[in-house]
Amino acid sequence: MNKRLAALPLAVLATFGPAQAQATHSQRFHGNGVAAPTLDRVVIRLDAPARPVDVGAGDLTLEFWMKANPGDNTTTPCSGGEDDWINGSIILDRDIFGALGCGDFGVSLMDRGVTFGVAGAGGGNTVCGAGNLADGACHVAVTRSLTSGQLRVFVDGLPDGSAPGPTGNLSYLDGRPTAHPYDSFLRRRLRGLTQDLEARALAPHESRGGGAIKRHCVGDA
Repeated sequence: MNKRLAALPLAVLATFGPAQAQATHSQRFHGNGVAAPTLDRVVIRLDAPARPVDVGAGDLTLEFWMKANPGDNTTTPCSGGEDDWINGSIILDRDIFGALGCGDFGVSLMDRGVTFGVAGAGGGNTVCGAGNLADGACHVAVTRSLTSGQLRVFVDGLPDGSAPGPTGNLSYLDGRPTAHPYDSFLRRRLRGLTQDLEARALAPHESRGGGAIKRHCVGDA
């Protein structure tokens, strides 16, 4: 089965490498979860042929802009630990349902803060962002270091949370069989806007901070 970066409410402009031009529209998502499995997702194929978006073998930076209004994504607070991020309103899902291949990761909104979780052969963890992102403004970036496993969240270019994570390969295992068409675990999805996804196989430049400029999301398509 062709592997996918599943349930990705992120896109319009997706770049994998140096930053490109800003998108002219956001994509709006309405928070449908497992009860509507084909709605509120943008699916990005990872192979056939191989694509640079299959990040996770080394350093990893996921950067995007999102907007959520107060009260639209009610979840439990983030407590950290392996797979805690799946209990939030999913923003980016590269989860694996069942036994791990190499590893998995994802980003969600929990109790108004962004969470970033990874799991691999060396265990897993979720970093809980401290800020309130459900404020009608536009944010965010998350990173992971291969060497140390350190997980970090940046909001508007400033550190918003960090936690230890596993080292090793998190990329999708080529040819991994699965009976699940989107190979993901979803309880709920983001209700809000997203745009300008960039997935990079490198750590962020410190001066950029993983997300340097706060600006408004453009109107939804």
